[in-house]
Amino acid sequence: MPTTSRASVMAIQDLGISDTPYSYRTEKPMKRPVDLSKWRKYQIVIAGTIFAYNGSLGASLPSGASSNIADSFQVSHDSPRLVLLNSLYLLGFAIGPMVFGPMSEFFGRRPVLIGTYLGYTFLTVGCALSPTFDALLAFRFLCGINGSVPNAVLGGLYSDIYNTPNQRGNAMAIFIFVAIAGPMTGPLISGYAILLGWRWVFWIALIIAGSGVPFVLLAPETYLPVLIRQWKNGDAELGSGHHVRSEFPFKFGEIFIRPYAMLLTEPIVSFTSLYLSVIYGVLFLFFQAYPKIFEGLYGLSTGINGLAFIPMVFGSLLGLCTFLAYVSFHGKALDAGKAWASIEEYRRLPLACVAAPTIVAALFWIAWTSYTFIHPAVPMMAGIFFGFGYFLVFTTMLNYLTDAYKEGSASAQAAASGTRAIMAVVLPFATTSMYNTLGVHWANSLIGFIALALTLIPFAFIRYGKLLRLKSKMLSAPRKKTSTDHSILQLNMASLQPLDASKLSYTYTTTPQKVPDQETLKRAHGTICTDHMIIASWKAEAGWSAPELKPYGPLNLLPSASCLHYAYECFEGLKAYRGYDGKLRLFRNDRNTRRLQMSADRISLPKFDPDALERLIEILVATDGPKWLPKERAGDFLYIRPTIIGSDSQLGVAAPKEALLYIIIGYMARMDAPTGGKRLLTSPEGMIRSWPGGFGHAKVGANYGPSVLATQEAYKQGFHQILWLYGPDGECTEAGGSNFFVIWKRKDGKKELITAPLDDNLILDGITRRSCLELAKERLGDELVVTERKFTIGEVMEAAAEGRIIESFAAGTAWFITAISTIQHRGKDITIPTGPDGTPAHYTSKFKQWLGEMMYGPVEHEWVKVVSEKEDTN
Repeated sequence: MPTTSRASVMAIQDLGISDTPYSYRTEKPMKRPVDLSKWRKYQIVIAGTIFAYNGSLGASLPSGASSNIADSFQVSHDSPRLVLLNSLYLLGFAIGPMVFGPMSEFFGRRPVLIGTYLGYTFLTVGCALSPTFDALLAFRFLCGINGSVPNAVLGGLYSDIYNTPNQRGNAMAIFIFVAIAGPMTGPLISGYAILLGWRWVFWIALIIAGSGVPFVLLAPETYLPVLIRQWKNGDAELGSGHHVRSEFPFKFGEIFIRPYAMLLTEPIVSFTSLYLSVIYGVLFLFFQAYPKIFEGLYGLSTGINGLAFIPMVFGSLLGLCTFLAYVSFHGKALDAGKAWASIEEYRRLPLACVAAPTIVAALFWIAWTSYTFIHPAVPMMAGIFFGFGYFLVFTTMLNYLTDAYKEGSASAQAAASGTRAIMAVVLPFATTSMYNTLGVHWANSLIGFIALALTLIPFAFIRYGKLLRLKSKMLSAPRKKTSTDHSILQLNMASLQPLDASKLSYTYTTTPQKVPDQETLKRAHGTICTDHMIIASWKAEAGWSAPELKPYGPLNLLPSASCLHYAYECFEGLKAYRGYDGKLRLFRNDRNTRRLQMSADRISLPKFDPDALERLIEILVATDGPKWLPKERAGDFLYIRPTIIGSDSQLGVAAPKEALLYIIIGYMARMDAPTGGKRLLTSPEGMIRSWPGGFGHAKVGANYGPSVLATQEAYKQGFHQILWLYGPDGECTEAGGSNFFVIWKRKDGKKELITAPLDDNLILDGITRRSCLELAKERLGDELVVTERKFTIGEVMEAAAEGRIIESFAAGTAWFITAISTIQHRGKDITIPTGPDGTPAHYTSKFKQWLGEMMYGPVEHEWVKVVSEKEDTN
């Protein structure tokens, strides 16, 4: 067995694993469920869909064979015991989710799904071979318990593998469609299977269930806390030769009481369960009512009565298509920055608001068209509206539950499933007396009036849903941290989706801008951007989304976005240069991307791959550069702004759980040659830009906004920028947002290039600054001593008074390299030597020339990246 370092042992102990013995291997790292391949996820969805169909099919399967079963076991056709064929199955639907939903959050999804699916399959054999009616009822009850599992578990299962609401919603829509189609096709299958005998109803069910066994057996475990426990037990990276201290004691109260607690204390769960239980009960009431209408009133056969449910299936299919269309519409609205699309309740509930009235319309339709002088197809067609509304209400409300409760969604779904199963048990018992007393017309109307009152629920959720979620104890209560949480954090850090430039998608603008003329561009300095942008989102639980190149446009942010309140924002500034040789170049952009990562780290924004960001920048420049910086504009540049912001909605001070990275390109006028040279005013007393240990070294928004007040005052007095000083001695730090350099003669007669140091985080590690220092050491080492140390405004004033200042300049991306001609400090001017009319003096000119030849050509240098341009996409 390989030896383990002390650090490794400590790390393993942190995961809750005893200290002896150890076996450690790294050749089989574990993936989170959200990192499974697309096809593996499809296989999981197929397995869930198969189970959902079988379980829901069983709920109504005997409906078309009840008379034959009654004859076989000598049970009266009017006996309430016949209702038990479906009602006991549905009683199992009420009990099963309350048990297996929470169990799936303890033991995992896989053992619960496999165990109950095999149980359902074998118990179906029992139904087919039942020697007595009581035995058949018992097997039906047990089948219902096992067949109910998808109602409780699939919402959580899909939440495990899909981290975006749209993907999760689509999977849930398929589940709900087959869960609806199952009961609706049950009477159709049994209506014709009885031609072979009633036992063939269950043999056919066995064939359908048995064909799905391989798919269910191949389904993997997806519940992350259980996977972490397996990981700690040695099923993944750790070997099996160790012991684990269990953090998951089986607590009855915590496991099985949770759905009931949610039902009683969570209004979203309570009212969702109420609404769904009523319309679910109505569906099963129809299994008793349709024979009264179409067999009793119209005299149709049992088989034709089964066909009456086909319009409901068709309506459900229309609902599925509508749901998928809305998901696409909502996604586009979200990408376009529409404010309504970012509201959580608008992701699902508008469809429920549309669908709820169609259920009411269907109930009144069938109530008042069920006359012998009206063709039976007319009331049957009401099923289209009922199926449409039924599907959309179920899909949207259950998705809303899953979105709201995430990891606890299995318990929330169990509460909803259990209550609606109880309603489906109880309501059919009232069918005979209700229809005999009120008649077909008023019995259906009574149900329609109840459904009408309940249509208020989705509208109320849209209005008050956010408030209910904020007040929810289960959604807001802090959970005690465990070492498994630490394990999950470690796994997440290792397996979150990275920023991946190879996954970039392209959506080119269909309304390209016309590039303004040069004068317009200069007047609109910093306000005009090119046609496209690149954007990628990040979530703490998932990592980075696939980046997208898309038309330039607004971002999707709520007023409570963290960047708007706590300055979770960092950015970079770099340029794309059009060379005199026609080539499009980037200068040291690798330094910019790494500095952006440092800035993001400083303010708790997410990590990313700097190389990936570098590649994305190149792609955007290659896309928009040919049009916006054509070859006839040689010697000009475009300004590139990569930015990361905290985008999650939170008014509390905490590290953002969501972020956006975007890259835009804009036009900025040239600023490196102000007439007469750059004039600086030292910062006012009592005002500083940065401090040791602060964030002056990071390119964060909070560094720049507070400096504008002093800069505006400097403008009024005829200066270009503030020379920021720090401390009682007036240490020179930066000139505006640029690095500040002085070239002087020291008192020993040596020439020195001096600038502030980086060691106390007072100043930015500027790309141009770094380049000037490296060039000075490489090319001017014989002439200049290159020094990075603290120096004060007093030293500058003294050197100026003694005639030792040779020249001074500021270096940065926006101003490039600009000669400084004057510094005013407390009313006293310090005159700095320059070339004629404030032009750069000797050394400043050299730096400007050397860097300019790299940026614009013809000098080839390792600092420069030539961009391979795309043909104009516009």
